[in-house]
Amino acid sequence: MTTNKILKNNFPNAVIVSDDIYPKSEAKLKNLGIEVFYSFNNKRVMKGLSKHPDMQLVCVENKKYVCAPECYNHYKDYFKKLRLELVCGNTYLSSNYPADIAYNIIVNGKYAIHNFKHTDSVVKSCLKSKELINVAQGYTHCCVCCLSDNCYITADMGVKAALEKAGCDVLTIDSGHILLPEFDVGFIGGSAFMISESHLAVNGNINYHPDAEKIKTFCEMHNINIISLSDNPIMDIGSCVPLYY
Repeated sequence: MTTNKILKNNFPNAVIVSDDIYPKSEAKLKNLGIEVFYSFNNKRVMKGLSKHPDMQLVCVENKKYVCAPECYNHYKDYFKKLRLELVCGNTYLSSNYPADIAYNIIVNGKYAIHNFKHTDSVVKSCLKSKELINVAQGYTHCCVCCLSDNCYITADMGVKAALEKAGCDVLTIDSGHILLPEFDVGFIGGSAFMISESHLAVNGNINYHPDAEKIKTFCEMHNINIISLSDNPIMDIGSCVPLYY
């Protein structure tokens, strides 16, 4: 597989990302025709996570999103302009785990994956059509890269076991090797994110990861093209939230 090859233009109209994204990564997204909107700086949570969009909001169904109450005013006008539905959640976030994980959930066409003991109640109410996979790891979206409904990459063995029990294909990678300012290590779900059904974007260069070849082969098996957004070491920025309108 040749990375950075653009197979077809099915990218989102916009993405929500932290302004800590590498400048070259942001420029690459814009060159793909994607508008970039910065996430909220949520000072209620730990500094290294305060701008991570995957801690702040989640897409629960097509064109419908739920966000933390303290973030609502930051996003509401932008979502209104894009004619997307934004619902205010019930859970205010705070710095100590698990008080910061209420929205850090994976939701796709088939599954919702989280530690549901700590999921926001408004988010839960929107998941009636989903098959729920409960995991111990509350930072679910951080530590898992969701490629499709049935295809995932993670270093978390507990999550891997739960996903495989549900019949999913899971690639296990070494933990670490990903930067996260203010912390010792970052995670694959926060640094590599789908920007279309067939494109996995990496904030940095995938070749910095010791399991790069495994990741490339796994993606190729699932017809996914990897786009290294810059030549920097891989850095966790709290994923991105793609917006289609």
